[in-house]
Amino acid sequence: MLDDDGLTEQEREEKKRNAIEARIKKRNTTLFVVVAWIFEIVVTMIVLLALFILFAVVIFKFLPFSEITKSVIMEISTIFIFFGGLVLGFMIYRNCTDWVIRKFNLQDKIVEKTLKHYIKEDPIEKMKR
Repeated sequence: MLDDDGLTEQEREEKKRNAIEARIKKRNTTLFVVVAWIFEIVVTMIVLLALFILFAVVIFKFLPFSEITKSVIMEISTIFIFFGGLVLGFMIYRNCTDWVIRKFNLQDKIVEKTLKHYIKEDPIEKMKR
């Protein structure tokens, strides 16, 4: 039997089920992105702190220069620490999110566009295309 919108009851139920699944995927995607964003910030801060401490120990303990020279070297190396920490933090974050998606089989629970952003494509899959 057709309703006002020209759909059978079965088609209407299917449409409703698809809409619910789409909302659930969007919610899961939002939750995943927020948690991944917080994880990226924390990991990057940890990497920056670790690099800063490592450089400070190496410069102030092991380099045979005067204190003024050491402080100038530390100031200059801070720029490299910052950019290196950002790159390392991003690499760790990217690999961890890829691992989490694959490990917990989140491919069918997250929106496809977001998956393409986070998952690295396998070279074998790329060659098949």
